[in-house]
Amino acid sequence: MVEHSQAAMLNSVVRPFLRDRLAGDYTLDAEGIRLVLQANRAIDDVYAGGHDHRPDPWWTRQVLGRLDLLPPLRRDTVVDLGCGTGLLTMALMGAGAFRQCLSVDLSAAMLRALRANLQREGVSGVRTVRADVTRLPLADGAVDCVVGNSMLHHLPDVPAFLREVARVLRPGGVLLLSHEPTVSAEMLEGLFKRPAGRVLRAVKSLTGRKGPEAPAGPPAFTDLWVFDSTRLERVLAATGFGERRIASRGFLATPPCSFLDRVSWRLTGRLPPARLYGALRDGLDRLDDLGPRRVLSVDRFSSFAIAGRKVGGADAAPSPVLFDALLRCPRDRGPLQVVPGGLRNPRLGLDYPEDPKAGVDFDAPARALER
Repeated sequence: MVEHSQAAMLNSVVRPFLRDRLAGDYTLDAEGIRLVLQANRAIDDVYAGGHDHRPDPWWTRQVLGRLDLLPPLRRDTVVDLGCGTGLLTMALMGAGAFRQCLSVDLSAAMLRALRANLQREGVSGVRTVRADVTRLPLADGAVDCVVGNSMLHHLPDVPAFLREVARVLRPGGVLLLSHEPTVSAEMLEGLFKRPAGRVLRAVKSLTGRKGPEAPAGPPAFTDLWVFDSTRLERVLAATGFGERRIASRGFLATPPCSFLDRVSWRLTGRLPPARLYGALRDGLDRLDDLGPRRVLSVDRFSSFAIAGRKVGGADAAPSPVLFDALLRCPRDRGPLQVVPGGLRNPRLGLDYPEDPKAGVDFDAPARALER
């Protein structure tokens, strides 16, 4: 039986099912990984329509502020992993923080929504691919910065992911992850759970109908981990990140914002307006700075921003390189040829098709393109 201290890494919802599937810090065994990847692929159409806020100035300010945790030495190429519908991609590229961005997700539906959002917002310099984030289609030492928002806790093998990120980063390159749940997240998010339920029941009673049917919740085994700072620091150090920063967020803001999210999602099928949500969170985060942040440990807040710099000094600044030259086959990590309809690995005879609305698919079994 797994020790309680180890099992406590797991989100309480999945803990009864996965506690015996643990294989180390933030790592599941082979069967656990299979179950989680199956569930993550099944999430394809659940959130693509309305899970993210639309880009708003408050969110862009927050994203750019996180870059200051460990500033990238260069800002040429960034990779957004688990990009979803593109909230982080659009904030970075809309503000001109990097020259080009590769956005990666396992969900084709998410990538299609991202491409539509990019077109609507007039954001350029982005390429999209469907791929497993632990088998990235990128050359060694290819990129300056890797980012992700609320994605680390979905991964069944966090150390494997971090090792893969370290592989594709240049020496001195930076990993920056935001909004990852702490060991206190479930308690803070649940404080207003019962009041939210009462509000929902009252609205349904007054209107005499159920209201718009909300999208289904995520399949089981997608929200896996809650993180504590000591264990997280240990894993980062062991996977190649020398300089590290962990910043906390969301002591006062999390309970009311979670209440607002829950009520809006259940009644309308969408999150609350970004400006309302952002103003509330901004104000309460400032109050955190005046009191709780001065006296509480980072583990008492609801989420972490995590930054790590790959060991080694910066390499010589290269000339800008297009993604076609940086992309590699995830199977043998060799270069690819651009062919009509996608990319080709001539060594293994593998083709990776490109969907004009989603990008190159490195996750599906490679199949021959039309010749």
